[in-house]
Amino acid sequence: YPPAVYEAGQVYCGAWPMKNHGVLPASCTNQQSKTDAGLDDDLWLFVSARDPVADPSQSEFFSRNINEVAGLASDCDPSKPDSAASTAACQLGLEKHANFERDCKGFLRAPRFCDSSGEAMGTGCWKVPETMNAGRYVGQWYWRTSFLRPDADNLQTLSYQSCFDFQVVPAGTTAGTPGTTGVPDSDLPCTNNVLAFADVVRGPSTRPT
Repeated sequence: YPPAVYEAGQVYCGAWPMKNHGVLPASCTNQQSKTDAGLDDDLWLFVSARDPVADPSQSEFFSRNINEVAGLASDCDPSKPDSAASTAACQLGLEKHANFERDCKGFLRAPRFCDSSGEAMGTGCWKVPETMNAGRYVGQWYWRTSFLRPDADNLQTLSYQSCFDFQVVPAGTTAGTPGTTGVPDSDLPCTNNVLAFADVVRGPSTRPT
């Protein structure tokens, strides 16, 4: 497949299958849907340096959280002790899900979860840094969560990753299709995640773009 095309400075959104890992709204009467949310969720988007000649290592990805590269967060490397990686500022979509809450945030941002908990789509957005140089990049979607299962004595912490290629083009090129600003149709308190970036004050990036 051809790579996604993103314009510098614009906000884009990705999607993932929920596979039952959410919290049903109190109004849900669909007996085929179920709640199987994880605990202590973290959801991140990491990006490679421009035009990588080989697959980036995990440590390289960890050092380049998209929010940090965009100047929206700092200290987002989850491999470093006492980092800010688990704060909302470092999360995909600038929002973090709270355990046991029907907050429609983080991995659990799935407005139609009740319709089909297995096939529902979760979504999250990010801003391509305004100063991101044109070129080819690799993105890594990274979800870390924990589950307590009947056959386990302790919480089982798992991580799931998915990588994708994308191309960054200069601002004003209009080659990309940014996220929309519609209103989610949901019994959960969902908001359009694109709007999370509307009033964010950009600080100096601590990572080269």
